[in-house]
Amino acid sequence: MASSCQVQPNTQEVSPVFSQSATTPSLALQPSPIQTIKSTPSHTLQFKLNFSQSFRTQCASCRPRYIKLAIKGSQNISEPLYAVNADDNGFVEIDPNLPLQSLSSNIPEGNNWAAFAGIYTENTPNAIPLAEIGGVFHNPPPTDAQIELSKRALQTAHIVNAMHELGDDRIFSPLDLQRYQAMTDALLGVTQNPDGTYNIGRVPNGEILDAETLARMLQEGSLNPENTETAANIAIERLMPRPQVKHSARVQGFTAGLSKLVMNTDNQQLFTFDIKQNTRRIYNLTTPSLSAASTPFDLGQLRNMYLSLGQSNPSGSAPQPVLYTYRYTGVDRMMLSAYYQNNGALAWQYNFEDTPALMSDYVPTIWRNDKGTPSDRSDDTDRVFVTLNADPFNHAEKRGVYAVEEGQEVMRVAIAEDFNAAGAVTSNGKLLYVISRSDAITPSKLYAVDTENETVSWSLPLPGETFTSSTPVIGKNGDIYAITYTLPPNFRLGESLPGQVVCISPEGVMRWQYPLASTSSYSPIIDAKAGQDRIYVITDRGQLVALDSEGALRWATLLPGTAGEGPVDAPIIGEDLAEGRTLYQAMGNGLIYAVKDLEDQGEILWAQAPQAKVSKGMILKDGFLYAPTLDGGEGQSVQIKAIQVHSLNVPEDAPWPLTGGNLAGQNTPHQKGIQ
Repeated sequence: MASSCQVQPNTQEVSPVFSQSATTPSLALQPSPIQTIKSTPSHTLQFKLNFSQSFRTQCASCRPRYIKLAIKGSQNISEPLYAVNADDNGFVEIDPNLPLQSLSSNIPEGNNWAAFAGIYTENTPNAIPLAEIGGVFHNPPPTDAQIELSKRALQTAHIVNAMHELGDDRIFSPLDLQRYQAMTDALLGVTQNPDGTYNIGRVPNGEILDAETLARMLQEGSLNPENTETAANIAIERLMPRPQVKHSARVQGFTAGLSKLVMNTDNQQLFTFDIKQNTRRIYNLTTPSLSAASTPFDLGQLRNMYLSLGQSNPSGSAPQPVLYTYRYTGVDRMMLSAYYQNNGALAWQYNFEDTPALMSDYVPTIWRNDKGTPSDRSDDTDRVFVTLNADPFNHAEKRGVYAVEEGQEVMRVAIAEDFNAAGAVTSNGKLLYVISRSDAITPSKLYAVDTENETVSWSLPLPGETFTSSTPVIGKNGDIYAITYTLPPNFRLGESLPGQVVCISPEGVMRWQYPLASTSSYSPIIDAKAGQDRIYVITDRGQLVALDSEGALRWATLLPGTAGEGPVDAPIIGEDLAEGRTLYQAMGNGLIYAVKDLEDQGEILWAQAPQAKVSKGMILKDGFLYAPTLDGGEGQSVQIKAIQVHSLNVPEDAPWPLTGGNLAGQNTPHQKGIQ
């Protein structure tokens, strides 16, 4: 179902340079070397820059410093033409004190030109614009009027430019550019308003569709500029742009890889550590540029599989961002430590009584204790839940679930089991769900821990065993989901390991089980539609399975080429066009798959390698997938990549977007389902 998105001036002011009225912004340019245009004859054309409508930026605090005009198209040039007074990379510096209504450029005579203009915070060749506009024109133009560039005409400019790149025969004759703009308006669902604004009914958020695909459709005749109905009836989901690696950062050489990425949602900084031997070097990067936010710092020998992020508030009046780790000294003597994110300095630590063989390898579960009001967060802190395993013969009384605040133990519930991980906590922090470790004889159990009364509310045996990488998750209405597996008799390595998705009510009653021919090593991912859970599971054999809240199969899609190359993590849900859903799945074959949920089937939109092999799970934030990668070559190049995709974020109503209290898709005040 399409949604209507009225395009208005941005409500977040980026700079005084840009007005929020419907008039053209006032820009002034600093002088710089004049670009030489060799082609003749030529005309100096004026370009009116209309950023006032649909001006959107994902960085409200960024101040535009440069503007770039790039003219592409006619066959007698091989490189873009830039504005008069542009530098070698096409940038012109903005002077906010001097008004200027347009840019000019020397353009050779020719037909079907495409023009693009963007505003930037930096003038490097790979800089990403804060906002971009475009337009198409012939030279000489029919009148002396300025050529207007706008968000509305940007898609048309991309289509005409793609036709040039494909060498479409019709590009050698003057196109009826008004008809092409009408075709694009129909494709995007554009309607004009009396006040000069317009609505985009089919493509919210100003999405730019895949121009190459549209150009090929024009070549094939399946898209006809003479008949706008053909454009209006095209399925938009099939035209989403291919992912592009926009930024990358390389870490120190000769490490074996990186841990799963985590993100601080307040400042959108990424954290990870390398797994070279036993030393953990913590990396902190800004997004989306992936530049270093601080110098990497060593935290010595950690037991963590992942990092957990949170906040510490020792003064009770100023929360500070921290990261949580498990450290050990001697023979498995555990400490829970909190380090400041900006420099790695120790905020606090809790020593679990120096108990030998007391250990926990996986991430703690973080619940933000909102002690104040929504308008006053000065006294907020974190409650950190930890499950600890101990020697059952000499220190059985130490096993169970702990809660620590600011380095002080605030809860302990003794449970005579070993555990896979810390679990999942409800949004109010009152219930913590944990799964006990299983073996071929003893099944796993799901425990509901009452954190207020420090008791076990109930426990329920699960059918089979569970992986340490798969923890319980909590749905929209409180149901708990988990993945188990069954080891068949005479099982041989390499065979499919059957399993099941289980759903348990908040009261501890088994609601349903869904059998999987091949189990999943990772937790289910939960979305919500119309108040009901949608459950997604990626099996170890590469099948993406979608279930409804009653355990009925909605669809199952096998990701091709994944036999023997299982997933590197659970999928990510992205919210995209018309509130649709695209799932992003990284697989061991080096490809990221984008799968569109079409309600009754999962359609693979694309499968692409991000210039290397994704080694751990990804994060989706503001239109970028962030992924740690390995090139597999000699010396093992380890990188973090920012991959631009068409989905912006995880849906706001998805109750399972987090791992260890960290972002895997969205910012939320409470951790509704966390590993």
